[in-house]
Amino acid sequence: MVFIGVLCFIAAPTTHVAYAGEPAKQDAVSATSTIGISSADLDADELSAALDSYLSRNVDRTHEPGVAVAVVTSQGVAYMRTFGTCESAGDAFYIGSLSKSMCAVAIMQLVEQGKIDLDAPASDYAPEYLISPEVSVRMLLNQTSGFGYYESLNEATVGDSFGEFSYANANYDLLGRIVEHVSGESYSAYMAKHVFAPLNMVDSSAQGLRTNDVLGEYDSNTFGGINDDDPDDAATYSDSRNVLGHRNYFGRYIQDDFQHAENDDAWGGPSSGYVSSSIRDMANYLQMYLGGGKNVLDYDSIMQMFMSRVPDQGGDSYYGMGWTSYDNDGELVFCHDGDVETNVASMAILPDRDIGVVVLGDGYDSVAGNSLFFNLANGVLDVAMGYEPDDLNETEYTTEHGKANEIWAFFLFICALPLVCSILWGKFAKNLIECHSKHALVIATCIDVTVFAFVIAWITKAPKRMGVPWRDISSFDPSIACGLIVGTALLVIAVVIRIIIAARVFLKRQRKAAS
Repeated sequence: MVFIGVLCFIAAPTTHVAYAGEPAKQDAVSATSTIGISSADLDADELSAALDSYLSRNVDRTHEPGVAVAVVTSQGVAYMRTFGTCESAGDAFYIGSLSKSMCAVAIMQLVEQGKIDLDAPASDYAPEYLISPEVSVRMLLNQTSGFGYYESLNEATVGDSFGEFSYANANYDLLGRIVEHVSGESYSAYMAKHVFAPLNMVDSSAQGLRTNDVLGEYDSNTFGGINDDDPDDAATYSDSRNVLGHRNYFGRYIQDDFQHAENDDAWGGPSSGYVSSSIRDMANYLQMYLGGGKNVLDYDSIMQMFMSRVPDQGGDSYYGMGWTSYDNDGELVFCHDGDVETNVASMAILPDRDIGVVVLGDGYDSVAGNSLFFNLANGVLDVAMGYEPDDLNETEYTTEHGKANEIWAFFLFICALPLVCSILWGKFAKNLIECHSKHALVIATCIDVTVFAFVIAWITKAPKRMGVPWRDISSFDPSIACGLIVGTALLVIAVVIRIIIAARVFLKRQRKAAS
């Protein structure tokens, strides 16, 4: 009965696998069209009123603890607002795979300086990782190296997808190491000095320390954006803070201080998914693209990042150097989604309209919250484009979590049954040894333990059968990890108790026979 129940649980669609920052494939226009607008037609008051109305109705429906939203043009910020636990525009979130395009910016800077050849083997710049010389730097940027989706940098090998788009964090983890080797600086210092500071991204960090912290040993006035002597800059910086994100446990977001590992055995690092940035910094970042690179990259490098791209075989989009792109009725859309264990993020650029949109959230929930967040981001993009967005489903979050929790309750009930029925097992063992023999009891106990051992092994190997390492199940989906651990523990306790009961019955019979 337990075995059949566990099989039913494993067959149920409750194990939501983490997709840390897989590129966005959403339709840019999910609502009924009215009339599209460009930044030249953008009325800030009308945009603010439309976004305030849309967000006031829908932010709470995502159940995200904190949300930050910005809409920008090449001329400045058209809209910016924060909600919930995000208390100011300077609060810094992990931005997930939005980090990849920032790493691509660093690589393209080094290309402009003649220090990196995009078509040279990546192993020329990071030989200690023993990557096949067939893999070029451009392949890492376009995710065509053949690395596996769940492989860490130390695990990365060229697989069957070599030459075709196949999303993998290890591509950008290796690019981050290449930046370090070629520049002679740590990745965090390089990004602070050459990407964040010139764009006045004062709250941003590529490894725990924010831009001003990293530049403390330098004269940061020489790096373009941050002026230590300007009281306005100082006031702006003073209200920034790194916001702890939230993971979801059976439908409840909990700020649990989870920290991602920082080594080459981890699934992702600063260059692939763990830059932290604020909504105002991200507004500056998108303006850089709309402005043709500003003082960070040449315009030709920006175009190469966007247009030196490869098709995604699984859809109608393309991937190029940290950006997904697709055609929306003749209009190019560049975008990327991101998520890590405690945060979600989404950004999009509409170059023909001179509009950029970024939305950040400080909670991760694969059951319902993530999809609702990304739908919210789509709605913000719709409003910025002049369309009427669809409201989010108000009951989706509670409905989906209710279904998942019902199945978890069933699973734990099944796992608890053997423990509850230990009294019956004791009576069975007593009857067996009295009506048959002690050998029958030993055989029955061995069969019982073997069956339970098989069920326990089946449960513990469930993540592997889903193709997800336990490392990532436990960090991205703590509900799954907790459920499997508790269920397994209940079965193990039941087995131990059954063995103890059988042993006591056996020894009692032995003493009775001896007397």
